[in-house]
Amino acid sequence: MKRLILTYLLFIQSFIVFCQHGNNWVLGYNGGINFSTSPPKTFEPSIDYSYLYSQAFSDCNGQLLFYTYIDRMVWNKEHKPIPSYNKLDSGSNKFNTFFVPDPGDDSLVYMFTTSPLRFSVLDVRLDSGRGDVKQSPKTIIDSSGQVGGFIKHANDTDYWILVKTNYFNIRAYLLTKNGIAANAV
Repeated sequence: MKRLILTYLLFIQSFIVFCQHGNNWVLGYNGGINFSTSPPKTFEPSIDYSYLYSQAFSDCNGQLLFYTYIDRMVWNKEHKPIPSYNKLDSGSNKFNTFFVPDPGDDSLVYMFTTSPLRFSVLDVRLDSGRGDVKQSPKTIIDSSGQVGGFIKHANDTDYWILVKTNYFNIRAYLLTKNGIAANAV
């Protein structure tokens, strides 16, 4: 039952709208959808062959800021790689990547990858407002699973970062305006 609930929560995490952070979907094969308009509009991202693990992040108004896919190349709102994207490489990671807004600064975005669980901080103010890496990847745990996600804390400000480390183990890390907790709960 725990596994079913976690799978459901992690599946819907990219559809939950905090502000309008989830208004842009990058589908790969040159397909993207912007749900900020009615009817939704399509756009052509720079991803031309990804079919798994794509993720996008928008500002509170639903405007695209960043998107990525399996190899952690990150594109900005102009569909160009961010200048320091090579700082985000985490080796052979072929698993989940997701973006989480910084609870204390609307200009900062955490980008998490799993296996190992790592995060980088992107700043939308850098590169003349197109965004770039503020903090290179930092490892939280050396090994984790293929599944990760986030959910808003009950205080409606902070976030829980969730990762399934093996078949029976789920770890939760608290992300606050002071950063991410070193230890899981």
